[in-house]
Amino acid sequence: MPVPSRSLLRTAVAGTALALGVGTVLSGCVSSDEPVAQPAATVTATATATVTATPAPTATPAPTATPAAAASLLIGPTSFSLVDATGAQLGSWAYRDGTGAVAALTEAFGSEPTESDDIPYEGYRSRAYTWPGFVLRDTDVYDAGGPELTYPEPDILLEATAPAVDGVAISTLGGVAVGDAAAEVAAEHPESTTDGSLSFFSFDTTTVGTTEDFELTNWVAALAEDQVTVSSLRAPFMNWGV
Repeated sequence: MPVPSRSLLRTAVAGTALALGVGTVLSGCVSSDEPVAQPAATVTATATATVTATPAPTATPAPTATPAAAASLLIGPTSFSLVDATGAQLGSWAYRDGTGAVAALTEAFGSEPTESDDIPYEGYRSRAYTWPGFVLRDTDVYDAGGPELTYPEPDILLEATAPAVDGVAISTLGGVAVGDAAAEVAAEHPESTTDGSLSFFSFDTTTVGTTEDFELTNWVAALAEDQVTVSSLRAPFMNWGV
């Protein structure tokens, strides 16, 4: 078998090397058909502002004034009054028209009275409203709507047998109260006694009418049954001259 010459071998080797080199270069120039992954879009969350409604201001109610409490009950010749601790008058009720008197006393004394038909007093049939130490007699309850009498008869009568009821002091307009010493009352109010008696005193005599020949008067009476200590106040006491 004939042996190839060296020149032929060199040519073959060179051709092979050339082919390999070209293949390598071509392979580097070929573009890839696979898609290139793109970076994911970045989503930025935008915070939504929360709007809080401001509540409308609420009007503050004005404080309710507390009615002044009665500190004293003053018994006069034609009416009685309730006053507070400063001396300001809270109300006045005439004996000739006792409308609202029981309600006012109930509020002042802080308790309901007991009611009873009273024994006729000097011809007056009445209904008694009684608290411990105090009674109001309503005479109008039996003759309401009747003809007006000749004399200015009272619709209500008062009697106090204690110096105070539930903290409400009771006295005449001049300050005389149940429990006062009769001798001291006589010394301070000499005009209130008759012939120096220590059992009966009259205060604040007031004319409430006239007849043809006589003045009709009311007053407040203080009685000291033992002639030592005032035991009761009563009003109105009346003098019709009959």
